[in-house]
Amino acid sequence: MALTANGDRVAFRELYEELRAPVMRQVCRSLAGSDEIREVVYGTFVEVWWMARFHAADSAEVMPWVLDIACRRAEECARTRSPADAGATNRVLLETLLRSR
Repeated sequence: MALTANGDRVAFRELYEELRAPVMRQVCRSLAGSDEIREVVYGTFVEVWWMARFHAADSAEVMPWVLDIACRRAEECARTRSPADAGATNRVLLETLLRSR
């Protein structure tokens, strides 16, 4: 997490690969059958990238922190049913962040 907080995209990719499945499960529980599941997952990791510098580097707390972000985003989505355009923007941002330098 500390490397991600310092802007290391390789570290972010590793974090994404490690947490993608648990985040997807969390979001699926909240938005079962929704077309917005992927967009919420993308948005979760975009937020993780931007907020990593504010997170304590204790790796034992990374998973709950990321899952909390996913849960909050899923709840917001369920309440507002945000437009697909926001999801497309998050997808493009995430794909850009996952590209190694």
